[in-house]
Amino acid sequence: MQIIKSKKTSIAIVALLIMAMSTAIMLLPNASAHSPPWTVVSYAYISATPNPVGVGQTVAVVMWVDTPMPGALVNNDIRRHGYTLTITKPDGTTDNSHWDTTLDSTGFQYFRYVPLQIGNYTFKFNYPGETFTWTQATTPSLTAAYAVYTNDTFTPASSTTTINVQQTQIPTPIDSFPMPTEYWTRPIEGENTYWYTIASNWLGTPYILGAASSFGIPGAYQPDGAAPNSVHVMWTKPIQYGGIVGGSRTAVPGELYYQGGSYNVRYNNPIIMQGTIFYQEPWGNAGTGGDYVAVDLRTGEELWRINTTASGINLVPSFGYLYSLESVNQHGILPNGLLIASSSVSGQGTVWRGYDPRTGYLTNMNVTNVPGGTNVAGPDGEYLKFSLTNLGNTTNPKYNLIQWNSSNVFGSVLCTGVVNWDS
Repeated sequence: MQIIKSKKTSIAIVALLIMAMSTAIMLLPNASAHSPPWTVVSYAYISATPNPVGVGQTVAVVMWVDTPMPGALVNNDIRRHGYTLTITKPDGTTDNSHWDTTLDSTGFQYFRYVPLQIGNYTFKFNYPGETFTWTQATTPSLTAAYAVYTNDTFTPASSTTTINVQQTQIPTPIDSFPMPTEYWTRPIEGENTYWYTIASNWLGTPYILGAASSFGIPGAYQPDGAAPNSVHVMWTKPIQYGGIVGGSRTAVPGELYYQGGSYNVRYNNPIIMQGTIFYQEPWGNAGTGGDYVAVDLRTGEELWRINTTASGINLVPSFGYLYSLESVNQHGILPNGLLIASSSVSGQGTVWRGYDPRTGYLTNMNVTNVPGGTNVAGPDGEYLKFSLTNLGNTTNPKYNLIQWNSSNVFGSVLCTGVVNWDS
């Protein structure tokens, strides 16, 4: 192949490139709206379960259009409108339900229905279509990428499904499997929901009533979980020398190593989460000061160990934190929980730092100026602090009961967020 270059061909190539770029620019969407407005085809879907179902039993009906309305968020009002459900019964009569606005940002609509006749029921879902009327001026959360849909038309759509209602009742779905009758291990299958009553954790104060900084304080109580019926040793793991020292040069013949039970309690403030026990090894005659260790509670296998003084501050976890987040976008305990260490830092007051209990990694979480007060465990796993504060003076006191809530500081949708909740 021979390539021939000339001034004329170069000019022609440049002209073609300019034309191509101009065409591409003309094809870019207008920042305010499509011109002319688009017509977006809608596809409707409906599901009714179970099928078949017994007369008098509940049917779960779900209706939706193929995609959420562009730009719909939990915190704005962009929603689909005008959903209608028509249910035709075996005798030809109908029941009708209508929703002016779908509450779910995804465009799903849920409905429960109880059929009282035997035979076939027809469920017809109708979406009337609509024009996208939202703009960035009226809905600030709407980005320019979605504002271009303003004045676009979403076409009507409908969908139908049929179920058979019979005299015979279908079995009621189980919401959990039976409690275990033999040895079990973690992780626990998510369908075994009832097992929460025996799958306990030991998170320390204030989650364990009566717990203190030292293990074994009278009154410490774990309301969940089941203790073994007989004393047994699962495994042993020495954390210091013990037993008879030996030899005759001791104050008392047959002297033992001091075990610290009087003033320097070893095995100080253990924490148990997800079948793992966390504790600090003793350092010399002190009950604390050594490495912080994670051990499999069932097998005794050491999972990780860290030097808590490596950062220059002795960051030893004092309690476990398992926060339950229930929102429209997320449900469940935020993984992997946290082992929270409390320390005093000049100019920052009481500071909370968090370790990842699965790896021992010190996260970037840094909560400063944590207040004092009476500590209470919240219903969702949050850490509450109550204090009675005089906002007036001694002459004109004005006492206020103040609540500090950890979930308003980190780990919720309203504060640090949940994507990197521990940073």
